[in-house]
Amino acid sequence: VPSRAAMRLPLPTQLAVQSLLGPHALGLGLPPQPPFPLLAISCGRASVPASVAVREASGRATATVHVQRPLCDASRFDMVVAPRHDFAGGERSAPPNALLTAGALGGVPAEARARAREEWA
Repeated sequence: VPSRAAMRLPLPTQLAVQSLLGPHALGLGLPPQPPFPLLAISCGRASVPASVAVREASGRATATVHVQRPLCDASRFDMVVAPRHDFAGGERSAPPNALLTAGALGGVPAEARARAREEWA
């Protein structure tokens, strides 16, 4: 997560600074190092710079998925998963790499989470 000072900057400015000076300029620490994950999932504005840094450092070998509408160019991710209402024009205004859901990605019942936890443990 970027430093508090970096978080005050608009997200496009954060990404420009990161592109010019590296992830450390936002307080993210050292640039990501191998071995890189096959998949990086981010959610929310604060996680965008770290996800973009991993994708760039891996030479795009790490697939990135961002949950919620990113406040930057969606092409910085391999896929964006967001509710249809996040895009003013619905599917027409969504980027081509967006998977739109009917509503917010929440409200999964506790018993369904427990079953999934057991199945995937």
